[in-house]
Amino acid sequence: MGFLTLSILKGSKDQLAERRDWVVQFQERHQSVDLWNENLWNKQCIYRVPSFMRIRNNVAYDPHFVSLGPYHHGEARLMPMEEHKVRAVLHFLKNSDKPMTDYVNALMEVVEELMDSYDQLEIEWRDRDKFLELMFHDGCFLLEIMRKFVHNDHGDYADNDPIFGPYGFHKFGDVIFEETLKIENQVPLLVLNKLVAIENGMTRNQA
Repeated sequence: MGFLTLSILKGSKDQLAERRDWVVQFQERHQSVDLWNENLWNKQCIYRVPSFMRIRNNVAYDPHFVSLGPYHHGEARLMPMEEHKVRAVLHFLKNSDKPMTDYVNALMEVVEELMDSYDQLEIEWRDRDKFLELMFHDGCFLLEIMRKFVHNDHGDYADNDPIFGPYGFHKFGDVIFEETLKIENQVPLLVLNKLVAIENGMTRNQA
């Protein structure tokens, strides 16, 4: 066997060794990575809009009047509606005649499930208290809006209420409804189910 042949064989063995090292390194580096993360994906139901879609029409995917859920909460243009959410919560609690703690405790029992409903939830919203406050406020607001659509009356809201009064809702009702259809502007249905269950007299275990 000539020198050239030996050199080629040695080179081939070195290359195989390098490949084996690369394989070992890859396996060690990624052994704890769940590539498909199927369990988490099965829990998600509210998603971020892919960047390539936003490039085409960024304005179409953002709320412009009211934020629902964590993705756009706190944005300056949406802040004026926050005081109306608080008023909706107060009316909801008054009419339900149930203590606020009953609702919050029911939501707390499923808080991890609610968090996992969101794709790419930012770390600040992993604060349970902050997240629960948002779910409670937005959930009550949504229920009040939905009931307004169904019953077409302003209930115990003032006639000149800028959102829930006859003129206010005539002016802004359709706008709010359109905002609730935007993919990044959602609250899990489980929030509404829990609130309605407690409102109807169910215990936390039944809700």
